[in-house]
Amino acid sequence: MMGDELQLSASSYCTPIFVIIMTVASLIGTGGASYLSPILGTGRKDKAEKTLSTGILLICLFGLLVAIVGVVFRNQIPHILGASELSYKFTQQYGTILMVGGVFIIGNFALGQLIRAEGSTKLSM
Repeated sequence: MMGDELQLSASSYCTPIFVIIMTVASLIGTGGASYLSPILGTGRKDKAEKTLSTGILLICLFGLLVAIVGVVFRNQIPHILGASELSYKFTQQYGTILMVGGVFIIGNFALGQLIRAEGSTKLSM
């Protein structure tokens, strides 16, 4: 509903969840990209493919981990984040959606970094 302060507060309470998800994405994407670029520079295509495969596997594993944590602890997370009883329901819903969809957030950012490291800067945008 437009103008609902409780829903706005729920998105604010869930900001730490988004920051944690983006931290994981940055770890995989930036770390993998900085490892991948020199490998590609030396022409070791087989090792570069393994690096990309490892990055994709980490995206899936961490995305699954975030989703499991989000579902298992969906009742406790709003309290940990400091949500009031009034905004509890919205915080729970928004936090669960963020965490279950975390694999897509992680994948979007991390794969963009890995594709950019591969040299396809336009494709990564």
